[in-house]
Amino acid sequence: MGFSASSKDIRKLKQAISKKRPEEEVAEISTWIVKDNLSREEILNRAKEVYGPGYEYLIDDIDECIIEAMALIEEAGIDLKEKRIYKEKLSAIFGLLSDKKSIQKLSLRFLGAEGKDKVDALIQLLKDDDPKVRSEAARVLGWIGDTRAVEPLIQILKDQDEDVRKSAVEALGRIKDPRTVKPIVEMLKDESSEVRAYATYALAGKKDPSTIEPLIFMLKDNSWRVRLGAVYALGNIDDPRTLEPLIFALKDENAYVRKRAVEALGKRKNPNAVEALICALKDEHFIVRIETANALGNIQRPSAVQALISALEDEFENVRIEAIRSLGKIGDPCAVEPLTQLIKKGNSSLRWEAVKALKNIKDPRVVEALVFALGDISDYVSEEASKALVEIKDPRAVELLTSLLLDRWTLSWIRIKAVQTLAKIKDLSAVEPLIRALKDEEPSFRKEVTQALKEITGQDFGEDQEKWQNWWEKRNSV
Repeated sequence: MGFSASSKDIRKLKQAISKKRPEEEVAEISTWIVKDNLSREEILNRAKEVYGPGYEYLIDDIDECIIEAMALIEEAGIDLKEKRIYKEKLSAIFGLLSDKKSIQKLSLRFLGAEGKDKVDALIQLLKDDDPKVRSEAARVLGWIGDTRAVEPLIQILKDQDEDVRKSAVEALGRIKDPRTVKPIVEMLKDESSEVRAYATYALAGKKDPSTIEPLIFMLKDNSWRVRLGAVYALGNIDDPRTLEPLIFALKDENAYVRKRAVEALGKRKNPNAVEALICALKDEHFIVRIETANALGNIQRPSAVQALISALEDEFENVRIEAIRSLGKIGDPCAVEPLTQLIKKGNSSLRWEAVKALKNIKDPRVVEALVFALGDISDYVSEEASKALVEIKDPRAVELLTSLLLDRWTLSWIRIKAVQTLAKIKDLSAVEPLIRALKDEEPSFRKEVTQALKEITGQDFGEDQEKWQNWWEKRNSV
């Protein structure tokens, strides 16, 4: 049998809304509660329907709105205690996280704990008959992070409800207190794989070397989520004993576990992991290969260069992109030729990445490759090549660019790009070739040359080649 609000209650609410003039969302939610007796979950679902999927960006805090709506209903003289939103206590529990004292005060009152400390009130709720209440109270205690909650949370680790145990473990993981570590380790033995997984992630935040052995044991758990959490936790502990277990995890049957192990090894930057990571670069799953290419770039060992060059042929473009980036990070000259070939034959994304990688490699061939890329049909690749030529500050760049701008067989827009790049480099050795270029027949080209001369010299003789030449000769004679 559905709920039906009395016309009297609806009239009372309308009068209260007219008098108090609350925010639109508060008025609407109060109407839903009175007319349809909605629970918190039902209010959230209806808010999605009314305001769209991004309602949380329109409503700053849905629970604050619910608490204010409940207060409005109470002020209207309607029996709030008969409403599901009041009985379930959930919005009042979340209301205790509000920065507004008024919301916290109302929340405590709706929880029957008026005047009490919010942590004490939440600890008391850990004994509630409703497991949902116990679970959410535990979670909120974790977010608050008060150490007074440690012992009460440890007590409910034995709760019969799985969600309560998960929330208690999560909360203990958030609270910074040494007493929390051992109880969380014990939860690695829980019958529920979900609870065990929560325990591994809770330990990840502790970064405690005493948990290494229990976590290593969890790498053989039958749940991939538990193994994933164990790898994450081991990766957070800065201890040489974690290296071998993480390398072991590279052979896990689950791709997400292998990927997480690669991430951890890449973050650690231990050169002893390079050989194992080179093998992982051939993993059957592309997400592992992508992460491996990135990790090898973080470690930056020359021994990984050939494997990364081979990865430039990977069937997945994102693997090739990460390999290019890592070759740039390592900066080995062996990568110049394959990266140059990508500039000539790859798609625009690969060409762009190759240009960015090449500028980090100290090798004379790089300048030629970047000048070639200056003529790329893609504007963003050409612009990146120009920026790279400016950044590397190689004198040969000026020489190649000046020869390019004087070559009338070169396309006009490429010559213009060369002039613009010379203007950014600001090398005086480009002045004389630029003055000679003022003889060019194309007006747009001469305009760019004039602008480049102004930026390099600080002088302005327009397109008058004779004046530029006289000034230049006079300057050099002095």
